[in-house]
Amino acid sequence: MFVNKIFRPVFETLAVVSFVVLLFYSSTATAQRKELPEEWDMTHMVMWGVGASVAPQWSFGITYGQVRVLGWYVSAFTGTGYNFNGDFELDRSNHPIGDYPLESDRFNGRVSKARLSITGGMLFRTVKPLWLYIGTGYGYRSMVYGTHGGYWLKPQANCYSNVAIEAGLIYNFRRVVISAGFSTIGFSYVDGRLGVGFTF
Repeated sequence: MFVNKIFRPVFETLAVVSFVVLLFYSSTATAQRKELPEEWDMTHMVMWGVGASVAPQWSFGITYGQVRVLGWYVSAFTGTGYNFNGDFELDRSNHPIGDYPLESDRFNGRVSKARLSITGGMLFRTVKPLWLYIGTGYGYRSMVYGTHGGYWLKPQANCYSNVAIEAGLIYNFRRVVISAGFSTIGFSYVDGRLGVGFTF
């Protein structure tokens, strides 16, 4: 609820502003492209990135794009845990759903955190040498807890699967690019992202 109140207005405003700016640059892209110095004439871009949330949880990914004044990108991030489903689910009161075989089972302290996002979107220049990126796609996040009985339990309260929305800035210094932004899953889970790469 808190995340919705804070981030939903930000993303809605950013989406409207980005759309207006995108229309403006679309009408002047050809003229602006001719004025770009060679060091800002990006054609292909590759970045390696890292994401982090306050959970805490880490994820790592790669982004590829093509851009001069306007462009596009695709991005994929994944976490270090790959146990997405677990053996049983827990309701929001942390009680097993279904016929759980071990009523007296207890958590053993092991936690598997899974994170996945596949997104794509638009890149366009704002002020030299900064580019804005904004995109959408699919995002997933879960935490699965191990038990002494050998099961993995997935709590509904800490798992999200929804539309992913992301935005941020890319700084291009000659052929080196550095990015900073954030991504959200349905306005319920947010992580910050940093990236570094090059153009060619």
